[in-house]
Amino acid sequence: MRLYLEHEQKRRLAERARLHGNTISEEISCALDFYIALGICSEDELGQLARQAKSSAERIIIKLDQTTTYVERTLAKVNRRARPSSAFQRS
Repeated sequence: MRLYLEHEQKRRLAERARLHGNTISEEISCALDFYIALGICSEDELGQLARQAKSSAERIIIKLDQTTTYVERTLAKVNRRARPSSAFQRS
């Protein structure tokens, strides 16, 4: 079987192969396995999958922001309690 790649495709595959310690053939095989496992039949399905992934990522970012805010508030409370009151400090 012959596979014709555009120059940019080959360049990008070579870069990925180098980063992963693979050959270009191994990268192509991995990409094909992934594509087949997705079971995508049309560009519309791929677009829908991308929109779902984007929505999921946005929900995760919101949760992470909420968690960061909660941790910052909790640490501020703990730090305020841990500081000795100036009324009890000796000169």
